[in-house]
Amino acid sequence: MATTIKNGSRGTDVKNLQTQLNSLGYNLATDGVFGKNTLAAVRDYQSKNGLTVDGIVGKNTWNSLLGKSAANGVNANTNAQANTQATGVTQQTGPSANSPANTSSTTSKTTTTIKSYNQPYQGPGEYTPSESVNAALQKLQQAEAQRPGDYQSQYKAQLDDIMNGLIDREPFKYDLNGDMLWQQYKDQYTTLGQQAMRDTMGNAAALSGGYGNSYASTVGNQAYQSYLQQLNERIPELYDRARNNYDKDLQWDLQAYELMNNREAQDYDRYRDQLSDYYNDMNLANDRYQTERNFDYNRYSDDRDFGYNTWLNNRNFEYQQERDNVADNQWQTSFDEDKRRYDQEWAYQLQQDALAAEAARSSSSARSPKRSPGNPTPADNALPDPAYAIAAFQSAHSEAEAVSEILSHYKGLSEDETKWLIDYAKARVPKTPAKSTDKGTSSTAKKAKGSNINKNISQY
Repeated sequence: MATTIKNGSRGTDVKNLQTQLNSLGYNLATDGVFGKNTLAAVRDYQSKNGLTVDGIVGKNTWNSLLGKSAANGVNANTNAQANTQATGVTQQTGPSANSPANTSSTTSKTTTTIKSYNQPYQGPGEYTPSESVNAALQKLQQAEAQRPGDYQSQYKAQLDDIMNGLIDREPFKYDLNGDMLWQQYKDQYTTLGQQAMRDTMGNAAALSGGYGNSYASTVGNQAYQSYLQQLNERIPELYDRARNNYDKDLQWDLQAYELMNNREAQDYDRYRDQLSDYYNDMNLANDRYQTERNFDYNRYSDDRDFGYNTWLNNRNFEYQQERDNVADNQWQTSFDEDKRRYDQEWAYQLQQDALAAEAARSSSSARSPKRSPGNPTPADNALPDPAYAIAAFQSAHSEAEAVSEILSHYKGLSEDETKWLIDYAKARVPKTPAKSTDKGTSSTAKKAKGSNINKNISQY
């Protein structure tokens, strides 16, 4: 049984309600949403069917709706059967007691055989996505197509070169002879030393009258060595200068690597941001698609289940209706046959009773003495016709009532004649055949058992 629903409710019960209302002439969208249109239809239905007009579909409203829908679904068949049952019963009254022919009462009952429950369920077929689902899927596919390509570094080659240079860099060592500045200093100081040595030796020779001597040679060599000493004093300076250049080159490489690495990190961060935006957009599109598809599929599933349940309920109802029709036909056939036999036996019994009564009157007339005018007898001095007495026993509620009716009807009978009449009638009262059925006593049988005395008399 469906639950209580009202304005704002959603789901299968609301869809069932809308379907039931549409079957009764309302025009609602079966969307499973209890909105203002559904509320107005419910209030209108409640007003027209004597229900509390509160817009709430509870037990009473559901029972009324389902009853109306079921009545609409089987109304045509029910009316056809009702008309047939009301007009299709005919009685054939047999001949009178003077004819022993068969007397029967036939009840003809026409039913429509229902075969639709044998038809297989025709479902809605495979699920087909709606336009809104296809549109959501298209947006999802478009979002998936926007995925950034694999990250491509612009600085990888340069970073690799710098890193390889740092890794392969030899430790610092100073090669004096390989230092170009040392060679320049060396040439310069050697030339100056030699020049100083010549000048000193010339000056010393001039002091001695132009003759060379050991002093001049010694003084000149000292001047030369002085320049060589100055050249040697340049070596630490040149070493420090070479070391600084080595360190500067290392720092430059490190700074260049750091700068390019920072640019690489920025580019990669931008790529990651783009990739993150892509996944966010794709997840959003996928969520929208899944939500739309789930809603659409659930609506399809609800419609499919509702259609199947409706088909199954109708199938069971029609099958049960056909079985009821078969049972009704079997009961009616059995009842008609029993009644035919009863009517035939009853007509034969009436004929035999009439013959016996006629014979009894003839016999009584032959042996009965003549009566005086003061003591009248029945017509022709014969025994009275027992038909009324038999009818009295059939109609009376008790034997005493039947005897009282007989005494009031038959006048001038002797005590023996009265006793004979009562015993004869009691022995001739037929026993109506009983039928064990849940359909109750038929109208024909009730007429045979419960009619008044005068109607029973007319049969004789």
